[in-house]
Amino acid sequence: MPPTSGPRRGRATRRAVLGAVGAGAVAALAGCTGGRDDAAQGPATGPGEAAVPSVTPGSVPVPTAEEVVGLLQRRGLALVAGADALAEVVAAPSELDALRTSDARAVAAGVAAWAADVTAAATPGTTAAPSPSDPSPGSSSVGPSSSVSPSAAEPEGAVELAATADLLLRVRVRGEERDVVTRARTGVVRREGRWLLAPVADPGTPQPWDLGDVEVLPGERGVVLRIAGSGPDAVDTAALAAELAGDLGDAAQRVDAAWGTDWPRATAVVVPATAADAARLAGVAPAQVAGLDALAVGVEAELPDGRPAGVRIVVQPARFPGLTRLGRHITLTHELVHVATRAATTVTAPGALPRWLVEGYADYAARAGRGLDARALARPLLDAVAAGAPVLVPDDDAFAAADPTALQVAYAAGWTLVTSVARRTAAEAVTGLYRGLAAAPDRGGLPAAEPAQRLDEGCYRAFGEAFEDVRRRWEADVRGGLDGW
Repeated sequence: MPPTSGPRRGRATRRAVLGAVGAGAVAALAGCTGGRDDAAQGPATGPGEAAVPSVTPGSVPVPTAEEVVGLLQRRGLALVAGADALAEVVAAPSELDALRTSDARAVAAGVAAWAADVTAAATPGTTAAPSPSDPSPGSSSVGPSSSVSPSAAEPEGAVELAATADLLLRVRVRGEERDVVTRARTGVVRREGRWLLAPVADPGTPQPWDLGDVEVLPGERGVVLRIAGSGPDAVDTAALAAELAGDLGDAAQRVDAAWGTDWPRATAVVVPATAADAARLAGVAPAQVAGLDALAVGVEAELPDGRPAGVRIVVQPARFPGLTRLGRHITLTHELVHVATRAATTVTAPGALPRWLVEGYADYAARAGRGLDARALARPLLDAVAAGAPVLVPDDDAFAAADPTALQVAYAAGWTLVTSVARRTAAEAVTGLYRGLAAAPDRGGLPAAEPAQRLDEGCYRAFGEAFEDVRRRWEADVRGGLDGW
């Protein structure tokens, strides 16, 4: 929802949002089939065949749920088929030109599947009402709710919107196995007796093709989408994208060795030209990616097959190229660990899966067996302890610290904590702890309990001791300067 190699990063199962009327406008809503190039994941229907939230009639005619569904379905089917997908859209000529360009880029990038669920709807003068069927309430880890008043969403000079709809979009490109869920918003207007889609001022975070031409580089276990860029901040990423495409297979095999093979066999890696574009793709402010090398994006939601949605990796081009060749490979592997673990994460209780384990395990799996200097990797933590700081298990907020040094300490603490117990037991035991905590109780996970109690139960099952015993041994390792590591 995760980050980089070395201690220089922050997690990224972050909110990713897509413009519904832009190249992101699309497919089926709540129980309607959307366009796709194959049937590998079954029909694109809303979870539980959820109904689209109804909208309360106001001073203007209001579209029915079926009419909104039909508009988005027709646009999505055309987009995936590579046909003109703007027949259902009304906008200024310049906006239509931009949408047509973005649509063409989406087709060139290999857009293969689109579907959507309505999570909220509103009419003029009302606030968007959330749908009880929203498959991921509160799942966005960064940013406010996407529900807004229509007056705030209407573009300057636009016709009065009859309604706005907040969406969860499920998008897949050729070369990635699972649909990636993003948030979006669209407007609906009445023109000459027809309902049409209309742009809104805040359509959401763009898809790669909304930012520029996309070069597609297939890899052994996925695909790299390189976004062309221009301007003083743009980075020439041609060689980097080719390297990533070549490294995908080996990095994925390393994840298989640590985690197992029950995770998506193909993942998309997006390489934007600027750090600002990386932030836009992640749906966060530029400052929030300034210290990151890479991150994994996608709303935590359940797809119609009952399994978690996919994850897409975004490279931060102002930092990632500056890593060593090995560092870049480790970073890619770390992000793929997040792709793998997300596929098994169904627990929803707050605090049930601690961030120190999420990030520490990804670092452990990505670095294991590479002959790295443990003291160098943990230097921020060791220096802080030498200066008098206590040896503390970092809480979740520590992994979102604005201070770069504090962030480095949090990541070093997570990695050393996981590595400490793995050294004494086995890598498989740590993987077992993660799987037990990540899975919901009704999906084979540990029984429901308060987070601390559930963690203790997991440690007893995996290591034969309480978490406090794990913590004390880790503290002794850190205070001993990781002697022998």
